[in-house]
Amino acid sequence: MANRFQYRMTIHTLEDILARVGELGLSADEPPPIIYCDTQGRCMFDADAGRAYLRAMESILDEEAGRGRRLVQLVFRERQMIAIWEENTAQEA
Repeated sequence: MANRFQYRMTIHTLEDILARVGELGLSADEPPPIIYCDTQGRCMFDADAGRAYLRAMESILDEEAGRGRRLVQLVFRERQMIAIWEENTAQEA
């Protein structure tokens, strides 16, 4: 029996995000978004900061989702955004 799902990881660097800001014609003059993490490892975005950067990240994620993949998890590292995607490979009969 074939696997019903396939998984893919994509890595997007800060340079990728900055390039997308330019492609979208957004201003990169505003401060980048800030991620706060507590002592238990829970992280939150400061959604009010860096709107252009958030739109660029959304655009990158939307592009991959447009290929029929579903975002399973998103992890932020220094200068990187790592996305784990799921694709349903079951063929409809």
